[in-house]
Amino acid sequence: MVKSELIESVARAHPGIYKTDIAVVVETIFKEMGKALMRGETIELRRFGSFRVVNRRPVSGKNPKTGKPMEVPAWRHARFKPSKVLRDFIN
Repeated sequence: MVKSELIESVARAHPGIYKTDIAVVVETIFKEMGKALMRGETIELRRFGSFRVVNRRPVSGKNPKTGKPMEVPAWRHARFKPSKVLRDFIN
């Protein structure tokens, strides 16, 4: 499901709300979630899961083209952990 499909699904479930208003709300939610993750905060959505930022340490690697060793710098990325309710629902 992509964002436009999510907006369409919410619009079908709530016919009294304009699709443009739903789009603004969905975009705002995603924007605020991104800002919270950039600040290093954890986002917990009950019965769905949690998002958190994970810090990766620098590692030694190889350039796939040349085969020469190189350093991969430290980086941060978001990790999602589904809740037990979501895992049970999927399975």
